[in-house]
Amino acid sequence: EHGPAVELSRFEDFILSVKLACLAYVDDKPGTKENLVDCKEAIEDIAGGVEQARAPLTELLAKLGFTVDRIFSHHGILGDGEANDTQGFIAHSEHDVVLAYRGTENVWDLVTDLTTDHVPFIHEVLLPQLQGPHPKRLVIAGHSLGGAIATGALAYLLQSIDFAASPHNVLFVTIGQPRFGNQHFRQWVDSELGRLRKLGKCYAARIVHDHDGVPLVPPKHMSYEHMADLHLLTEAGDLLVSPGLRLGRAERLSEYIQDHNPTLYLQLLRSAMGKGRC
Repeated sequence: EHGPAVELSRFEDFILSVKLACLAYVDDKPGTKENLVDCKEAIEDIAGGVEQARAPLTELLAKLGFTVDRIFSHHGILGDGEANDTQGFIAHSEHDVVLAYRGTENVWDLVTDLTTDHVPFIHEVLLPQLQGPHPKRLVIAGHSLGGAIATGALAYLLQSIDFAASPHNVLFVTIGQPRFGNQHFRQWVDSELGRLRKLGKCYAARIVHDHDGVPLVPPKHMSYEHMADLHLLTEAGDLLVSPGLRLGRAERLSEYIQDHNPTLYLQLLRSAMGKGRC
């Protein structure tokens, strides 16, 4: 059985989060968009055209009502000597503070070796914005590996801020993210999210498009697990919500790759919202 229907306002939250996750793939440097593959169409969609999409990230976010606080790109060496980079941004509007991450190439190694060393800017830029008395919504978003990194950042922030006692709330949305963390980690995060959800202070959604292959790795036998309720986005444009949902098998291997495209996530979420059903 599927979970409760998704409210229209929640669809709007999902679509905004997907847009922010897609925009994490670009920065203020000229030509960044031209080097992208899957996310290129999504950014052109968000910007309103091919030419508009060539604008720097600062301008693209301004069109969505956000001011950029920090664009970051951390380059480092993982434990096995593999190079990796973590890219994203922190931005804010009158009511929201955003932390968004893009995906990277090293799916296996980064999930294994990610530490809070990758997010020193959280203390410098993000936390001060959540220390005032005015209510803010913390939006954390990411696509692919960016979703895994966002999960680590969420856990770190849940430890750093007592959201239950603060005036702030959390919106956590990832699309096509791999498994992250072991059973102990998953139980702790889900427990914290559940406690905040009961207080009306949190909504967490792990959105997966049909047969997207990335959420299937790393395999469960390596003790990696998913946290947050699965929101399954079907090819028919339905959004099915249930903690008990399980992903089916694709008929063609290519589906595991094609369904990971963030442009499809954006298009199908709009379709689901238009249907007004899940």
